[in-house]
Amino acid sequence: MVRKIWSFLLALGMFLSFNVPAFAWQSDNGDGTFTNPILNADYPDITAIRVGSDFYMVSSTFVSFPSVPIMHSKDLVNWEIIGYVTADLSGTGKSYTLTNTFEDYGHGSWAPTIAYRNGTYYVGFYQAQGKFLLFTATNPAGPYTKTVFNQGFHDPGLFIDDDGTGYIISEANDVKVTKLSADYKSVASSTVTTRIEGATGSYLVEGTHVMKRNGYYYIFRNSTPPESYTYVLRSKNIYGPYETRILLNGPSIPGGAQIHQGGAIDTPTGEWWFYAFQDGAGLGRRDILIPMQWQNDWPIIGDPATVKNVTIGGINYPMGSVPITYRKPNVGATYPIKTIPNTDEFGSSTLGVQWQWNHYPDNGLWSLTERPGYLRLRAKNANNLWRATNTLTQRVEGPDSQGTIELDTANMQDGDSAGLSLLNIPYGWIGVVKSGGVKRIVASINAKEDGAGTITNGPVLSGNTVYLRANADLIANKAAFSYSTDNANFTPLGGQLNMPFDLGFFQGDKFGIFNFTTAASGGYVDVNWFRFYTSKGGSGGSAGSVTTYEAETGTTLTSSITETLNGGYSSAGYVNFNAQSGAAVQWNSINCAISGTKNVKLRYALASGTRNLDVYVNGTKAISNMGFEASGSWTTWSEKTIQVPMNSGSNTLSLVTTGTEGPNIDKIEVWAQ
Repeated sequence: MVRKIWSFLLALGMFLSFNVPAFAWQSDNGDGTFTNPILNADYPDITAIRVGSDFYMVSSTFVSFPSVPIMHSKDLVNWEIIGYVTADLSGTGKSYTLTNTFEDYGHGSWAPTIAYRNGTYYVGFYQAQGKFLLFTATNPAGPYTKTVFNQGFHDPGLFIDDDGTGYIISEANDVKVTKLSADYKSVASSTVTTRIEGATGSYLVEGTHVMKRNGYYYIFRNSTPPESYTYVLRSKNIYGPYETRILLNGPSIPGGAQIHQGGAIDTPTGEWWFYAFQDGAGLGRRDILIPMQWQNDWPIIGDPATVKNVTIGGINYPMGSVPITYRKPNVGATYPIKTIPNTDEFGSSTLGVQWQWNHYPDNGLWSLTERPGYLRLRAKNANNLWRATNTLTQRVEGPDSQGTIELDTANMQDGDSAGLSLLNIPYGWIGVVKSGGVKRIVASINAKEDGAGTITNGPVLSGNTVYLRANADLIANKAAFSYSTDNANFTPLGGQLNMPFDLGFFQGDKFGIFNFTTAASGGYVDVNWFRFYTSKGGSGGSAGSVTTYEAETGTTLTSSITETLNGGYSSAGYVNFNAQSGAAVQWNSINCAISGTKNVKLRYALASGTRNLDVYVNGTKAISNMGFEASGSWTTWSEKTIQVPMNSGSNTLSLVTTGTEGPNIDKIEVWAQ
């Protein structure tokens, strides 16, 4: 139902706000089960290992920086980003540089692989212009030391045998076994051992993952769509000959297309699981966890209760279905729920781990310290957004995503364009363009590479502060943009953005905060925050608990009183502000399980006109002069939902009059997960 409502609102262009919980996708249901996907965002080409009771995973990032996230989990369901492999790939290829005369989005860092031995972590990936890079570290979070090989290995699987011999298994169709030198820094020899093509035709078979069990070497590979079969090759000798089976025939669950390309991993208790990714459109490729068992030293993937023989090419293969909701892996203990962060108030001197720059950033043109509490972006010359460096990006999440920024445009110069985008092919943006001394709100929709897209000119921005919003439906694969001058009432601008998956971009859509200039030099903008919201509807993720806090009990009142004069209130009464400025009601103990942006629904009454309140959280102003429109009478109660940041534990929230005395306040409801 949530999906249907959200898609309907998108179709109508009603992009005002989500009146829903403001959390990241959460796979862990909190009751011993999880719901696929484990990561509902674009983390493609994942490879994972277990070291003791810890799991580590890496993913392709193409031309985004820093490059290749290191993710950590204790239970294979709850993942966090603990670092990146590198922010420096200079000398390994030109893909990462972006100029007005050169751009490359589809190459870069492909198909990373990770291994561990004797206290050292090894991460390798194919730099998709011909080189293999191998990084080493004693701490999985880094820093990593780089070795550059003068040859490439397509979709490599790094494997370290029991005796310490290192191998790279790679290529498409051909299974090439490359033996490494004793220090793993050069090639000792390479041999093509076998060739595997699709069972139902000549398809590209790639995506290598390697493991060893009971004396057998196992190579997992996948044929590309439309076949999308997951294969396993088995041999007692790493050079073969190999036997082959099909493990999955490209199944799907709601929210995406084929599930394929992954590897096997065990838990400390001896369970086995298979991780893979699921193709999507605007979302990209999200990550799936599937139970796995062994039979006669062959892996069988799928819910054991659903395993049956599937005939492909005249041969029967046992396989089960991919569960949507299933019991969590048994890892011998229970661990806290974790999600990848998304909202950022820019209150730190470092960027949140979710952020990546589009291509190499110019680090002299951005700052988190020049104006504390803000991200400052200085404009660099670019013909258009497609070629703009220093665009700060993060992934959209399914099933829907809303991103909003508060943008201070006071220091823009003629030729500057700054705002919020959804970056892909095609891409769209909403922002402020300054020309002839005038700042105007503008939207560009469905632009492709250097094409302009459909331009819609909005109103002149008379002040300096504007709120820009992008709403993306990752089920319908459509998005739209809107703006506001009060962060309460948003006006749509431009049409719908189409959100396909395009191999020229090779990623899912990304929110992007940008500032570029078509002039010789530009000014700068300050971004106060980026706030992310999702309905978390669909097949997984809980919406979080909602707690009601009355205004008349458990609060501190300043120049305000509790009343029961006007009916229709809940509980014992409501609060009436008695001063036009400085009157306040403060809730003193709003408890949240985890830090993040929370939805707060305010119930109020106002007979006529509009009155404003400032909103403070933990003593810091979160919203200025928020307008409350008339509800019709003092006994007619309306609701208004806002989004504010809160910390884990106890928080305070205050509503303060700003010159108009304010409406009567009955209660608030807080999604306090």
